[in-house]
Amino acid sequence: MKTSAQAGSEARSGPVLAESAPRARVVASYVAVSLIWGSTYFAIRVALDDFPPFLIGALRFLAAGGLLVVYARLRGHRWPSRAEWAASALVGGLFFVVGNGLLNLAERSVSSGLCAVLVATMPLWATVFSRLFGESVSRREGMGLGLGLVGVLVMNFSGELRSGGTGALLALLAPMGWGLGSVLSKRMRLPSGAMTAGSQMLAGGVAVLLISLVLGTAHEFSSDEARAAGRKGGAATHSRTRSPLAE
Repeated sequence: MKTSAQAGSEARSGPVLAESAPRARVVASYVAVSLIWGSTYFAIRVALDDFPPFLIGALRFLAAGGLLVVYARLRGHRWPSRAEWAASALVGGLFFVVGNGLLNLAERSVSSGLCAVLVATMPLWATVFSRLFGESVSRREGMGLGLGLVGVLVMNFSGELRSGGTGALLALLAPMGWGLGSVLSKRMRLPSGAMTAGSQMLAGGVAVLLISLVLGTAHEFSSDEARAAGRKGGAATHSRTRSPLAE
C-alpha cells in the first residue's frame, strides 16, 4: 500500500509532468516550424533553377493534398460535400495560387530572405482583413500591427524592395492572400480534421496546375527543361566514364 507521503509526492509531481509535456511539444513545434517553414523559401529558390514557378506549387500541393486526403479517409473522416469543396477551392486558391504562386514568381527576381520576411507579415494582413469584416482589434493587436509595419519599413532601408520592382510587389501581395484566406476560412463551411488541409491543398493544387497549363509552363518544362536536364546528365556521365588515357 502507498503511504500518505508517497501519495502526496505523486499528487505534486503529476501536474508538473502534465505541464512540462505540453510545453516541450510547443517548443519542439516552434523549432520545427522555424526550420521547415523558414527553409521553404530557399528550397523554392533552388527549385526555380529547373522548374517553372506554378508547376512547383502544383507538384507540391497535389502530392501533399493527396496524402492528407488518403490519411483522413483512413482515419474515418467523411468525403467533403460540394459546399465544402467549393469553400476549400476558394480558400485553397487564396493560399496556394495567390499566396504561394505569387511568391514563386517573386523569387525569380527577389532574394529568398526578403520573401521570407515579407511572408512573415501575414498575421498583420489577417488582422487588417479581420477588421474589415467587423472584428474588433485590441490595443495589443494594434501595437503588434504597427511594429510589424515598422519592420517592413526597416527592411526597405536596404533598397531591395525598391529595386525588386515587380518581384517585390508580388512578394508583398502573397501574404495578403494567406491573410484573407485565413480570415475567410473561419467563416466558411470546411471539412474537419486532416481533410481540411487536404481538400484545400488538392483544390489549390488543381488551380495552380491549370494556371501552369494555360501559361504553357508545364509544356515548357516537359520539353526544354527535360532536354536540358538530359544534357546535364549526359555530360556528367561522360565526364565520369571518360578514360584517363584520353586526357
